[in-house]
Amino acid sequence: MERIDPPAEKRGERSAEWRNRVLIMKNNPGEFYKVGNYSPGVATHIRRGEYRAFLDPDNPPLNPEQAEAYMKRYWQITTRKTDEGGRNDVFIKWLG
Repeated sequence: MERIDPPAEKRGERSAEWRNRVLIMKNNPGEFYKVGNYSPGVATHIRRGEYRAFLDPDNPPLNPEQAEAYMKRYWQITTRKTDEGGRNDVFIKWLG
């Protein structure tokens, strides 16, 4: 065991990456994009509207139910299991 402080968080970098991905998908509605290989919870969090990059910045939802309803209306998220230790490929489409 080693006593060490954790490195600084990378929150801003990840948010910018998701914003860029969302912009690409919104510029190409109706097409699926494989956004990566993640643990199963990532797709669930996106579907619930917990990734702010997917929500409308001009009209943000007031509660979790509204966020989830927005996601169902405007986005399609699906996954496929892979052989990579219980992880899933995540595919997302902007419905517009």
